[in-house]
Amino acid sequence: MTPTKYQIHFTVGFKRKFKQISKKNLTLKNSIKKTVHSLAEDPFQRTLRTHQVNTSKYGKVFSSSVSKDIRIIWDFQDKDMAILLLAIGGHSGSNKVYMHYLRITL
Repeated sequence: MTPTKYQIHFTVGFKRKFKQISKKNLTLKNSIKKTVHSLAEDPFQRTLRTHQVNTSKYGKVFSSSVSKDIRIIWDFQDKDMAILLLAIGGHSGSNKVYMHYLRITL
């Protein structure tokens, strides 16, 4: 296994939501794990469609795509050498991962 550029850390809320949404969906679970690995290598890969968002709960953070609807909300930690995964969830519908946000261009 090759070393990654960033260390990945998880909040308790992220872990709980990850278990909940991937419990009965092995394909989604594998997609999330692949996305987390990609974040550790380079969080700004084109395939992740990473962009900065302003959330009501976390302030200015980053959002990266897992699938068409699933997003991971994260931010840098420890002088940019670690990534803290804050939340995971849908982009649309009643179970949105960020309720009110403004897209901020990088």
